[in-house]
Amino acid sequence: MTSVYKEIAFSTGGLYFRVPGSVEERNLYDILKTHLDKRYILSFKSVINPEFSGKYIDLKVDVNYRDVVGKSEGGYFVP
Repeated sequence: MTSVYKEIAFSTGGLYFRVPGSVEERNLYDILKTHLDKRYILSFKSVINPEFSGKYIDLKVDVNYRDVVGKSEGGYFVP
């Protein structure tokens, strides 16, 4: 999937790097702040459940960091 993520990132003007383990990780916040568009792709490992194949899963993210609160809603498609 790495090649797919890289293609998506580069074709949309984004960046691809591994966290943890990349030099860019130390400057991640500064990299994100330099872009006007704050959208990003989050990838993570999870348990594979065939019941979810072909479905769109709603996702809600709540962040509370140093008295700054943020909320976002989105989702992802399970191939």
